[in-house]
Amino acid sequence: MGFKSFSQIDTQKKDSIVVLSEREARLTAIDLVKYDSCKELVKEKDNRIVNLQKVVTNLENQVSINNDIISGQKDYIQVQNEILKKPKKIEFHGYAGLRSNELSTSSITVYGNLLLEYNKWATGLNYNVRSEEKASWGIVIQYKIF
Repeated sequence: MGFKSFSQIDTQKKDSIVVLSEREARLTAIDLVKYDSCKELVKEKDNRIVNLQKVVTNLENQVSINNDIISGQKDYIQVQNEILKKPKKIEFHGYAGLRSNELSTSSITVYGNLLLEYNKWATGLNYNVRSEEKASWGIVIQYKIF
C-alpha cells in the first residue's frame, strides 16, 4: 500500500522574478523617485494649507472686529442724525452788561437784553440806562455769524 506524499521542495514557491528592459527599469525608477517627491510636495502643500487657514481665521477675526467697530459707529451716527433732525427749540435768554463808548470810562451804559433765539437768529428787546441820558428801549435783531 502506498501513500502519496509530497515534499517541501515541491510546495515551496519560486520567487517571482520580473525581468525589465533598461527602458522599463529607468521609467520605474523615475516613477518611484517622483512618488517620493510627490509625498514631500503633499506635505508642503498641507503645511501651506494649514498656514493659510490660520491666516484666513486671523483675517476673519479682524473683519469681525472691524464690523463691530463699524456697527458701533453706525449706531453713533444714527443717534447724531436723530439729534440733528429734531426741530430746534425757540430759546429765551436774558443778558445784562456794561458798555462804554470809545474805550473810556466816562460814558458807561448799563444795558439788558431779552432775546428769543432760534437757530442763528435772535430777536428781542434792549434796555439801556446811561447816567447822562434817560433810559431807552430798543429792538434787537441779530444773526450769529460764528
